Amino acid sequence: MYSALVALVDPGSEVLLGDPSWPNYGLMMRLAGVTPVHFPLRPSQALVPRAADIEPLITDRTRAIILNSPTNPSGAITPAEVLHELLELARAYDLWVLSDEVYDEMWFDAPPASMARFDTDGRVLTFFSFSKTYAMTGWRVGYLVAPAPVVNPILKTQEPITSCVNAPAQKAAIAAITGPQDCVGEMRGSYQERRDLVMSLLDARGVPYVRPSGAFYLMADISAAGMSDVEFCRRLVIDKAVAVVPGTTFGPNSGAFARISLATATEPLLEGVGRLAGAVAEWGS
Repeated sequence: MYSALVALVDPGSEVLLGDPSWPNYGLMMRLAGVTPVHFPLRPSQALVPRAADIEPLITDRTRAIILNSPTNPSGAITPAEVLHELLELARAYDLWVLSDEVYDEMWFDAPPASMARFDTDGRVLTFFSFSKTYAMTGWRVGYLVAPAPVVNPILKTQEPITSCVNAPAQKAAIAAITGPQDCVGEMRGSYQERRDLVMSLLDARGVPYVRPSGAFYLMADISAAGMSDVEFCRRLVIDKAVAVVPGTTFGPNSGAFARISLATATEPLLEGVGRLAGAVAEWGS
């Protein structure tokens, strides 16, 4: 994605991204001399982006919008009709759409739609990864699907940055994608089971959250603790030996939340969530 930003967006331009969203998007932009402009993802709308919240932020310097579905940090999936609406908005203002779909196989209720299915004029770039689907995070293998005219400029920017994936990792990726796929469904089922158990526990303890539809994260509302998200997470590590991520890591207006990862064994996960819920009640009393 960084290579795509460097190839397509000039320094001094603006790129739209959600609040909350993966913090590395903003880091890439700053490194490329691009200004990130956050649009709100509202809990009342399941943290799904809406064109009405995005359009007022578009200026003559806006060049692209970054979308992510299923989403890190919330697990939100953007419905097909909303993707179509967002693409129409991008088309109206001649914006590139960088669609991060690395969690495309991590869904619980229904498979997510891909933004590229609605692209009729070559403005959508779609990013995929072996890290999530095949638990190959450390191997650093991913791929891009892009309109033909922009492929060569992106390759030119990639050469001095990463050159290419090392050969053993490429062979491992081939083995993963051509081998049996049962493991993907099994992993998806495990994440869904953990999600359901965590939601039941939070419901029982009175801690609000945004229901995730994919990925392997959940955003829990810790505002009742009566302190900043950073202070809550710091105290949670020190006093309760539980690590979660402050909401403001993912956007300046997401301080009511802490991100819980479902990518751990069920027993310690539930123990940690129970301690989090207890801390919210204890510190907010």
